[in-house]
Amino acid sequence: MADDPKKQLLPLLALTLLIGVAYAGLKLFGTPAPEAGTNTAAVAGEGNERGATGANATPSAEARAARIANAQTAQVETEHFVATFTSLNTAVTSMRIKGDRFRGADGELHEMVSTELERYLPLGLDLGGVHIPEDAVWTLTQPAPNQVRFELEADGFTITRQWEAGGAPYQLWSTVRIQNNSRGTRPVRVNVRTAHYVSREAEGSTFLGRPSDVASFGQCEFGDDYAETLKTWRERFDAAAANDTLPAGFDRRFIDLWRFYLMYCEGGFRGRGITVSQVTLVRKA
Repeated sequence: MADDPKKQLLPLLALTLLIGVAYAGLKLFGTPAPEAGTNTAAVAGEGNERGATGANATPSAEARAARIANAQTAQVETEHFVATFTSLNTAVTSMRIKGDRFRGADGELHEMVSTELERYLPLGLDLGGVHIPEDAVWTLTQPAPNQVRFELEADGFTITRQWEAGGAPYQLWSTVRIQNNSRGTRPVRVNVRTAHYVSREAEGSTFLGRPSDVASFGQCEFGDDYAETLKTWRERFDAAAANDTLPAGFDRRFIDLWRFYLMYCEGGFRGRGITVSQVTLVRKA
């Protein structure tokens, strides 16, 4: 008579139970200590080295202070404004608009940057897919009086950012170039962040505070809404093209090019590569 299939499964079940108990023991009590005479120096040294120099290592207080002390700044000055940039993160540390109406009661130009905290400095870079160490300091050069250039080697990339005075009176142009020095393809996302920070004293002493008298009154970004507007425009344009109600002279090449433009812009706003904002500025009384 053939063996009972249930009895044949018993050894397998017992082995599975034994492996489960051993795994639970390791999780609860850790790995056993090495026997006497076992050479663990190489393993320990390797782990310590990774902990000291790994990507997640946090700089000491002394290292952070030295980094800030060694930071450099440079200015772009035109007849309309003076902008100052830092080699800590390429952001704007000072922005002053020239003109008597932008002066305070003390006669000094109003400072538009209202924080010294590095993470809140306006127009800093966020590079998705690139690890930039906390102790990174960019190399700063100034090719021309109206240009400032930063460069950093990090995580297999060469990152270059250039600031320059734009063509209009109050424009600043930022150009970011990222060179992949590795062999494989690595996607990178470039974001320019902005924040506005004022002290509690500037807002008032109440719990809820109030709008500051010395800073911008507010900023409203509506890039997502504009993406929906572009989608509506494209759908109406497509309907007009399908119904042959477009103005005369719109040939196929123009129709395809215009559709590409609308789709390209919509994608840019949805991906946050571009945006549109409304900013209200209040002059100090």
